[in-house]
Amino acid sequence: YQKFVAQLIAERDLDYALFLLGKYKEVFPQSATLLRYYGDAYLLKGEVEEAKRYYAKLLELEPESSEIKQLLESLK
Repeated sequence: YQKFVAQLIAERDLDYALFLLGKYKEVFPQSATLLRYYGDAYLLKGEVEEAKRYYAKLLELEPESSEIKQLLESLK
């Protein structure tokens, strides 16, 4: 699923990407990759608060991630 969702996000087919992520969330609720894709898709849609929520959950799973820390800081 990861390559397909990444392709949808890259092509800016964000509504369909979010639809599929919702389906995958049922199977992989704590997937770091899934949380990242959710954050990226919402950020590209301009829904910054929703993106921050997913990035914050991702940071809980990967507290050492300087990339996510920087991203969250830039969205304040």
